[in-house]
Amino acid sequence: MNYLSPLKTTALFLLLSCTASIFAESITYNVVKDDDLKYVIKPFGTKPAYSYAEFNNEFGNIIGNRYNQIPKDKKAELYLVGWEGCTIKSITFNMCSNAKSGGASFKVMAGTTSLFNMGATAFNSPQWYGSWVSHINYVYVDVTKTMTTNHVVQPDEDISIVITGTESSVYINSYTIEYEPSATPTESAMGYQYEKVAKNGTIVDGDDILIYYSGVAAGDIDTTQTYPYMDVYSVHNILDVYEPEFMYFKLRKNGTAWNFVNQYNDTLGATAAKKLAWNKGGMDWTIALTFDGAEIANTNTDYGTLRFNQPDASYARITNYTSATLPLPYIYKRIKQNQPIVATSLTLRSSLDVSLCQDTAILRATILPETTTDKRMTWKSSNEAIATVADGIVRPVAEGSVDIIVFNSDSSLTDTCRVSVSACPVVVTSIALDSTQLTLNPCGINSFTLVATVLPEDAAVKTVMWESSNEAVATVAAGTVTAVAAGTTTITATTTDGGFEATCAVTVEECGNALHQVVIAGVYTNQGKIRIEQNMPVDVTIYNVLGQLMISSNQVQNAEFAVQQGVYLVKIGNSVMKVAVK
Repeated sequence: MNYLSPLKTTALFLLLSCTASIFAESITYNVVKDDDLKYVIKPFGTKPAYSYAEFNNEFGNIIGNRYNQIPKDKKAELYLVGWEGCTIKSITFNMCSNAKSGGASFKVMAGTTSLFNMGATAFNSPQWYGSWVSHINYVYVDVTKTMTTNHVVQPDEDISIVITGTESSVYINSYTIEYEPSATPTESAMGYQYEKVAKNGTIVDGDDILIYYSGVAAGDIDTTQTYPYMDVYSVHNILDVYEPEFMYFKLRKNGTAWNFVNQYNDTLGATAAKKLAWNKGGMDWTIALTFDGAEIANTNTDYGTLRFNQPDASYARITNYTSATLPLPYIYKRIKQNQPIVATSLTLRSSLDVSLCQDTAILRATILPETTTDKRMTWKSSNEAIATVADGIVRPVAEGSVDIIVFNSDSSLTDTCRVSVSACPVVVTSIALDSTQLTLNPCGINSFTLVATVLPEDAAVKTVMWESSNEAVATVAAGTVTAVAAGTTTITATTTDGGFEATCAVTVEECGNALHQVVIAGVYTNQGKIRIEQNMPVDVTIYNVLGQLMISSNQVQNAEFAVQQGVYLVKIGNSVMKVAVK
């Protein structure tokens, strides 16, 4: 019996591992907000050649950035077509939940074969992420599921990935699918650049084209209509076309005529004027390039020419008309496929302080340019005994310092944040005031400073907020209570740490209760006026009986003050005189 040496065994293992990794492929489908369709899926990576994907979210509300929300009893479904011969190995869901709720079930099917099935499960359970990740923070986390069935997709099988909300809501940002391809070649999933074929342009057999008019391109035929037509959809960027809603036609020469074959291998035909169809009727067309567009005419002259129309109170469309009054569409020809935009910069904040009392802290990395195709990142802690990290979410474990490191998807860029973990700060347990009852008077003792005692003495944050329940009676600032008018109010001191409260009941007396009332020589009243006649200049203040200041005047010797009928307190120096004005 022959035995492999340890060295040979190791070499064979490495060779097999490398061979397996060579054949592994991946594609990511990002769920992107779209004002017309609510959402679209924008892919990057490598996909099986000629395959395509469709996405549908039963909820998909574009208001408030909830286009990717999956509420309870709603489904988000990603369909993959053209994957025969491939084997799905794993799917990574980039997701989040609500702050304290959210759950979902999901299943992956290839035709009728189940590749993975998980029932209703809360997002904070180990089967999903293991903790809540709030959508409010705009942080998405990766949840990778390895398929439980190793299945080669058959020619008649489409793949469906269905997430069903089961508790509150979850949110789907992207799907990354790892797979073993078939013998069929793979291709980039990036978008394509198109340009208009003008009057003097050329088209040849095999050209890939869009039928385009003024920012929209032809989509599928709406066969539910009496006169079936091609729907149109917005082209967001003619230099980055990827949307699966369009019909991507390949021109095929058929003698002197042309056939339009879409990505599903269906051929565009017409069965009558204003009646389009797939794979039936007249499927031969002539193309004449003009300044006004492309005259795409059916060889059956009774069937007309493709034109754009926007009927009142109906959907825009492209279909075959015999009338020549409607505008012609243009042919836009595929020029090249875009290449991924590579990240050139990845940065983190330089430092972060956290305490052991914090469950988590969030680090956000900035990747530039903003148009970078693959913005996925991986994270690492230099010492998980101090703090761990996943998806930028830092969890403190013990006191100390640790480096949190972020890498871009291919690890060509990296940056580091120094995280310092401290002990839990001493928290506030109580607050007390030196007075719980207080009496003030606007004309006497009109202010008092309350002293708050916050315990324990070594509490980290001893800040106090002050509030008066009735500022028309008394105000408070930094503990100093100032009388305004007769009445009662409650002064409340609240700690910012813990929200502990202490109160003081304040009574503000009427002004007359506080002063010794006398008759002041030279103070008179006469028909709506208070007259002051003094031997020298004096300071005069006049209050109503509620203690509210009505008049204040300095250096008065001879003066009259107009007032309404009523009773007033006139204060000169330390003397007060009650007067009645008729």
